[in-house]
Amino acid sequence: MTDSKRACMAAILAVRCGNYPLYKDFTIYDHSVSLYFRFHLADNSETNISVYDYQKGNYVQGPLNSLYDYSSFTFMSLDINGNTFQGYDYETSSFIAGNVDNTMICIYDYQTSSYYYYSMFL
Repeated sequence: MTDSKRACMAAILAVRCGNYPLYKDFTIYDHSVSLYFRFHLADNSETNISVYDYQKGNYVQGPLNSLYDYSSFTFMSLDINGNTFQGYDYETSSFIAGNVDNTMICIYDYQTSSYYYYSMFL
């Protein structure tokens, strides 16, 4: 999974595991590459989420089990259970898993066999 796609997944996880307002811009800091990624939360209903990625200039949206990434024209899925999750990226055929602790997101990427850490800033 690419750095930008992992950051987008971290953004969705931070929003879904917390109570954040709609139509709100926020930033995800990727500790592994020391970069900030900006997002806009457009929808966070019970069945749907829509996040705009400013770097890519596109949305990732849909139900968690069928998130569509408009920049890569591929699907991703997330299954969240409390503050833990697992997911799948159909573009790279790779799994992820991890947890969310307040504004800190930890993602283990099975493709790279590495942990990635993200912080959310409102």
